[in-house]
Amino acid sequence: MSPRAAKLLDEIQSWRFPAAAQPIAAASPPIDPTTFVDLLGGHLSAVAGRPVAASCDRTAVSPAATTGFIRDDGWRLAFTVPVDLVGALISTRCGGPFVRSATAGAGGAAIAAELTAAVLAAADESWPGTGRWQPYAVDPDVATFAVELAAGGHVFILGCAVTPATVAPVVPDIGDWFPRLHAALDTTPFAVRAVLHDRIVPLGEVLAFRVGDVLPIETRRDVSLRLGDRALARGTITPDDDGGHRVTIVAVGSAGVTPAPTEDLP
Repeated sequence: MSPRAAKLLDEIQSWRFPAAAQPIAAASPPIDPTTFVDLLGGHLSAVAGRPVAASCDRTAVSPAATTGFIRDDGWRLAFTVPVDLVGALISTRCGGPFVRSATAGAGGAAIAAELTAAVLAAADESWPGTGRWQPYAVDPDVATFAVELAAGGHVFILGCAVTPATVAPVVPDIGDWFPRLHAALDTTPFAVRAVLHDRIVPLGEVLAFRVGDVLPIETRRDVSLRLGDRALARGTITPDDDGGHRVTIVAVGSAGVTPAPTEDLP
């Protein structure tokens, strides 16, 4: 076998999908809550019936997110609605002052739903996507950030966490690379040899070889066909019409092939 053929055979046996054609996973876009926080104040003001100023608070302790949603396109949003804000809204809707309360009562569920819808609407405007938001289990390890809500002389803290949708891998266009590879391999010449005889000889005997020495061989009908050191098939020696001999393949690969003691078949 020529050095070029041997090198190509080694490459074929250890071939892997080329790195240049590996699927490329684009990095998820960084989460910037600035736009979301700016829009959140307007949406919450519509629910509260009074101006609500929203801002990120890097120093406040963010409440754990208790409500999780996932959008059809894969974006996830988790947050906790401030109970004292819900209580203040109940107070004003019942004709009372805007007063914070740590207990919203049974009537707070409807107001909490309104606030939730406002948060989701702000998220849709901040991170445009497709589909509707559906309830989703909150990841206990999700990192939340604190949003300070100022309304009616009071400050409320909303804990929020956003996870972007997983970006689908992009497979580069490799064009007709595969057909060209197969075509090139099909036309690459390889030397196939039929092994007629194998004999194990001690090294001392080999070193003592002289001109005229006769080595006995065992002529057999079964031979192995090899590409380099790799056994590919087994054949039998049969006479041809010109008085010579030829090898007829009787088995390919390991199917029905019994290897000689000194050879390995695929």
